[in-house]
Amino acid sequence: MVTLAFFASTLLAAFLCLAPVAHYVLGPINRVVANLRAPSRFQLNDFFWLLVQWQLLLGACVSFVGTRQWRFFSSLVTAGTIVVVLLWSGAVSFISRAGIDCPRRRAVFVVFLLPATLSLMVGAVATVVALITMPFAIIHDDKFTWLQYALVYAAIPLVIGLAIFLRRVSFWILSGLRIHRVAA
Repeated sequence: MVTLAFFASTLLAAFLCLAPVAHYVLGPINRVVANLRAPSRFQLNDFFWLLVQWQLLLGACVSFVGTRQWRFFSSLVTAGTIVVVLLWSGAVSFISRAGIDCPRRRAVFVVFLLPATLSLMVGAVATVVALITMPFAIIHDDKFTWLQYALVYAAIPLVIGLAIFLRRVSFWILSGLRIHRVAA
């Protein structure tokens, strides 16, 4: 029997890994943002990437929900649109304050790096929760298959490897940084 204290402590331990994961992956860009403090500037190609993200949302909603369930579909598209616009505007503001002007590097950040970092954070929390709760499932004689154990233990190097890869992408984005000095 899982107690409320065990459940709360498991969630606390899992959510304590969110900030270090985000700091590890996005920390290099965040340091540039803090030091440079460039203004937020939206470029025309940023709006193209908003449309790409919105099309990905619509494609996912149509393929997973379908249009026959119109009320659920429309509410899911509405909520997803709000999330996509907020994520996009935050990403473009963040990357422009870092002084990144290259459209390709901005696109990689907006379309790939930030969503992948958020997915990595969710994966890290799920891995921590699985690692904490697995021994208690064994004690209580829950039937775990070898595949479930393999998936949990395979998630550890996968999360670590993905974090290292995403950090390298952050450094690649910064490698094209052109700092513009304004004469006072």
